[in-house]
Amino acid sequence: MLTACNGSEDVGEVREDISLLEKDLETISITEMKTFNESVPDSTVVIDDQEDVETMQSIIGEGQNSRQPSISDVIDPDYEIEFGKLNYYVWLSESGGSFQDQRDNDHIYPLYKVESQEMLEVVEEALNE
Repeated sequence: MLTACNGSEDVGEVREDISLLEKDLETISITEMKTFNESVPDSTVVIDDQEDVETMQSIIGEGQNSRQPSISDVIDPDYEIEFGKLNYYVWLSESGGSFQDQRDNDHIYPLYKVESQEMLEVVEEALNE
């Protein structure tokens, strides 16, 4: 039981999940969020364009290498992105962003300006269709 709480094993499990998603995932879901517990009604969209799916998976997968402690007063997320069974809260702007694995509230992952802009482009295109 003690090893299940070991931080380094948790990170390994997350990376293993992402690797599996990169090989097998055909769709992702994106939902606009009002708060952590409330989504914008009828805002969920499914992305099935393989290039967009791979872009989002790559950004999240690579981003998990830059884990940082989360602060306790995090603002409500802009989006929730579902990669199969893995869900992430995402904050995006033109100047940067971050994401958080919903299974790990103690850490957050920063996104650089370029990554954030790429994700924002995919998200906005999907939501405006």
